[in-house]
Amino acid sequence: MKKVLCEICLVVVCMLPAERSPGGQKVELESVSNRIDLAELAPFLARGELSFVESKKNGKLKQVTVIGLINAEPHRVWSALTDYDHYAEFIPSVVEATVIKREGADVVVEYEIEVPGSNVEYTRRHRHFPKKRIEIWLEDEEGDIQTGGWRWEIISH
Repeated sequence: MKKVLCEICLVVVCMLPAERSPGGQKVELESVSNRIDLAELAPFLARGELSFVESKKNGKLKQVTVIGLINAEPHRVWSALTDYDHYAEFIPSVVEATVIKREGADVVVEYEIEVPGSNVEYTRRHRHFPKKRIEIWLEDEEGDIQTGGWRWEIISH
């Protein structure tokens, strides 16, 4: 059985109008797997997830990357990542994830996330690159989150 490195990327875009990427526009993320030797991280990953926080030259947040080691075959990881209707069963804080439309390689999902106070709701578009990665961005500006980009990436190890 192969172990899989699953890389989750989150980008927080500055809320200044000139830098803001509105809902419906894809946010480009940089893969850490191209810049870091993941094999060297294996001893650290054996103890748990690793987080990398990257800043822009001006000191503002550029990207947060979390890498975790999953002891499962890549096709099983892919199946779990694309089973949106069951996210609430294994992703903390997800109250509900509902597929509202499928268009070719894209899946549009409505989310409700539990946070202190009132829950957050938004819609994301997920573009599938089968068994490799899922690139995710906001579908529109209707929800409680107005900007951002995410990615699940599966890297065989």
